Amino acid sequence: MKHERVIVVTGGEVTPACIQEITTTDFVIGVDGGAQTCLDFGIIPHLAVGDFDTAGEASLKELKRHKCVIESLNQAKNVTDTHYALTKVVEMHPYSCLLLGALGGTRYDHLLANLGLLEGMEEAGIATTILHPNNRIRLLSGPGAFTFTRSKYVYFSIQPITPKVEGLTTKGLRYPLIDECLYRGETRGVSNEWLSDVAQVILKSGKCFIIESKDE
Repeated sequence: MKHERVIVVTGGEVTPACIQEITTTDFVIGVDGGAQTCLDFGIIPHLAVGDFDTAGEASLKELKRHKCVIESLNQAKNVTDTHYALTKVVEMHPYSCLLLGALGGTRYDHLLANLGLLEGMEEAGIATTILHPNNRIRLLSGPGAFTFTRSKYVYFSIQPITPKVEGLTTKGLRYPLIDECLYRGETRGVSNEWLSDVAQVILKSGKCFIIESKDE
């Protein structure tokens, strides 16, 4: 069975609101401690991956009791557990992927690594979103025109990850851009605000994060 969307639950902060995004048609992958998070919320992941240094033996036993497929990884490896999970997603060829728990926790190295993984997913043709209680992050690659629907988030930021993003036009935001250029290392695209219920971003070249956010 081909799944349209895969949910990857990692070991960072995951709230009930995040878990409510999961539907019965999604394929769920629990990554190490994220597999225990799934169990804590009453969700049995279809697949659990990781070295399970965080989840521990008790979680593994419970996953096995629920007949979850488990792929145990060595602690000494060349990719993170989350990176490995996303290689499994690419093999499945879903239309989209949602990453939960990828921004929380105390490890900023993992936070930056997870943001970087969006680029590989975009290159694989899988629309991938990182969802956090106060942030939703996606990566855009030009040329293209992209539409966003307003939800609970207040701010709409554009952060270049290539040296520059060219031919950038925005519609439906309080401070519009018209065929302009944003540069990595500058902050002009940060903290724009919604003006209408639908926003559009058009870019001719470059890659950027779209970060929708709100305060606590």
